[in-house]
Amino acid sequence: MLAPQGRYAPGTIPAAMPGAGAAALSIAERLARLRPQQVPSRPSVIDPQQLALSLGGVLDAPGVVRIDLYLNQESTGSISDARTPQDLAPLPNSMNLRRDHLHALGLTALEDAASLVFLDTETNGLAGGAGTLAWMIGAGRIEARGFTIRQWMLLGPGAERDMLTLLGQWLSPDSTIVTYNGRTFDLPLLATRYCLSRMNDPLAARPHLDLLASARGLPRAGAPDLKLSSIERTWLGVCRADDLPGSAAPGAWRNWLQARDARALPGVLKHNAIDIESLARLCLHAGRIKAGLFDDRGITMAGPAQSAEVTEATDTALL
Repeated sequence: MLAPQGRYAPGTIPAAMPGAGAAALSIAERLARLRPQQVPSRPSVIDPQQLALSLGGVLDAPGVVRIDLYLNQESTGSISDARTPQDLAPLPNSMNLRRDHLHALGLTALEDAASLVFLDTETNGLAGGAGTLAWMIGAGRIEARGFTIRQWMLLGPGAERDMLTLLGQWLSPDSTIVTYNGRTFDLPLLATRYCLSRMNDPLAARPHLDLLASARGLPRAGAPDLKLSSIERTWLGVCRADDLPGSAAPGAWRNWLQARDARALPGVLKHNAIDIESLARLCLHAGRIKAGLFDDRGITMAGPAQSAEVTEATDTALL
């Protein structure tokens, strides 16, 4: 049966009248429809080898850049912008960071400062959990040629397992880990990443010195708080000029992943290296104070003979 004129049969939908939908659109909306749709831009292709070279490093594994830095005893500066070399607390070496300093810091089983590994990480966020990873790992240690810093940087999350492997290979059997607030942040983070990668954690069974706990036991000596940046400025003579704060590290890596924008990566590398350098200087500074050789102002508290010995060791350790 035909439907009455002007009505539609139940369950049917009338065909759109020509121009009916367009008539309801404004002129601006119709013009917007005519504009070409923008296609999301893809990240530009950057050769990993070239990126590694531009950062002063090499490609240690597919997707992992490695940078090596050396601070020898004959140099007169710092990775940071120290006010003058005389302002700097000395870097540790096997001569000036002695066994009594190590024992005063609680490392009673350690005999040689060359076993210390100063560790710091930069992450893709501070929220924690399975989604937080360390995209940059920096580690420093005392070697015969001076103080060595090695940094590994991920070019993408798929290379994380390789970076974790490289860190484990760099450690020696007797390595002792030194961090700043690593007991609650760096080490648990890395333990989670090793676990998710189904790898044994090479840091788990090693002795660990968290210098934040050591700093809490020292006089403030002008430091407004116990942030590493405050302590290094007031206690160690380390001055950071144009430093990229650690809170900017997640954004720097995100810009690299999404847009292949590498402009902020050198700043994160420098920030991480200064953190490790400051860790090493703080270790010697805190060890000497706790051992009773210096007060919180760096003034010797030893007798004349011992004072001369300490001063000589200090002079040879200045950068």
